[in-house]
Amino acid sequence: MALSTIILYFYIRNLLQFEIEEELFSTEDRIERALMADREPFSLPTPLAIIQAKIENIINGDTLNDGQYGHLTSIQKDIQRLTQMNKRLTLLTKIENRHFVNIEKVALAELMNETIQNFHEITAAEIKYNKKNEIWAKMDPYLAEVLCTNLVSKFLQGK
Repeated sequence: MALSTIILYFYIRNLLQFEIEEELFSTEDRIERALMADREPFSLPTPLAIIQAKIENIINGDTLNDGQYGHLTSIQKDIQRLTQMNKRLTLLTKIENRHFVNIEKVALAELMNETIQNFHEITAAEIKYNKKNEIWAKMDPYLAEVLCTNLVSKFLQGK
């Protein structure tokens, strides 16, 4: 009887030790992800905004010829593309670091309908959308909004 008690004791001790170590690793991982999510992974917005402001100041000056004006507007477009890329990279990093923890039941079909209505206000393109059934997903509402906006935007780019 004493031997079985000892075996049971060591079994329970090892099991508890394993669970404690697993919880510690999980906690360390969550802390590391939280610290990474708080850091801005790509610190481009401020320098890009400064460059954009300087270009606007030059464009608003009186001494530009057509060639210079063309080059500066081209640079502005490049800055806008870099700004959009930075936003996307930041979003991907936040997703990877599990920054979005506000999980809710989201009505995707209704959200898609609202997104299309918002696009109708800014574009003349015709988008036909037939909502037959509601589609529900458990996800962060902000990410659901980004998903619907990107889908409609890509659709319009393909037209």
